[in-house]
Amino acid sequence: MLWGGVALLVFTLLRPAMWIAPVRAVGEIIGMLLDFSQSPGSTDANFFRRQVMADPGWTFYPIAMLFRSSPLMLTGTLLALVGMLSALCAAIRARRTGGEAASGPRMQWLWVALALAAYALFYLAVISISKKKFDRYALPALLSMNLLAAVGWVAALEWIARQSRTRLVHTAVGGIAPLLVIVQAGALLGPLYPAHYLSYYNPWMGGIRRAVETVPVGWGEGVEPVVEYLAAKPDADKLTVATWAIAGVAPKFPGRVVKLDEQLLPCADYVLLYIGDMQINAPLAARFSEQEPEFVAQVNGFAYAWLYRNEQRALLAEEVAALADAQAAVVTNIPLAL
Repeated sequence: MLWGGVALLVFTLLRPAMWIAPVRAVGEIIGMLLDFSQSPGSTDANFFRRQVMADPGWTFYPIAMLFRSSPLMLTGTLLALVGMLSALCAAIRARRTGGEAASGPRMQWLWVALALAAYALFYLAVISISKKKFDRYALPALLSMNLLAAVGWVAALEWIARQSRTRLVHTAVGGIAPLLVIVQAGALLGPLYPAHYLSYYNPWMGGIRRAVETVPVGWGEGVEPVVEYLAAKPDADKLTVATWAIAGVAPKFPGRVVKLDEQLLPCADYVLLYIGDMQINAPLAARFSEQEPEFVAQVNGFAYAWLYRNEQRALLAEEVAALADAQAAVVTNIPLAL
């Protein structure tokens, strides 16, 4: 309730619409959420297990969370589940034999673990109803599972410490969990420094190479090297790039950026394909992937963006020249760079 109250206060203070028409502002947000839940959204939102489908189904989030989790999280969650099962069995045995059930600090972690697990399961069940699914929607459940894993690790290490009466062992056990976290962070996130952490995928699940075949990948990382390459060209301000990654290209590219579709393709000098285009095997992606890319941007050792010179424009020029003689006039509803 405290966290919810603070969140509501911050939301109200930072959203000016809440100062004037709070009911309408909240109603619009709820309406938008309902629209998202009932419509599948963009095509790449429905990529799952090498297929594009209307609704990936309830298995999407468990699998997506496995890819977004870490080895320490999975191990800690397993330890927590084992600990919860052991504690529940002990409580049942105590009740049957008439003995006293365990209580005190040793049992407090059990109720915390049960609450965290219940929250994660309930949240995942709710968002699984929505037809539009992205792995980022599972972030609250991931936070809960990380806390559950921490509880599991602490409980397991405390159990190990209790088995030994040596002070040295107690001290060593206390430093194991923080050390493991630091080592894991350096090993898994170090190669992604300073800003490509979204390209992390659990190595136990096969990492990025297996993720590309299973869940939607790419939130814009990898576009910036392509923009730098294009902006460095002498005639960059006169170039036109066709891409669906408009938000990542337009702010830093001095030339023109258009949508990657059949209608606007003839006016583009370059075509930028992103990893999401390749995943769903979009028609234009299939066409250009047969060419040799002029530039390829990699993230985490994996290709994320491909830049192609638009050779389709030359083919169109040949077709126009074959249809019209030198005295003819060609009328078009878009600017053609022919």
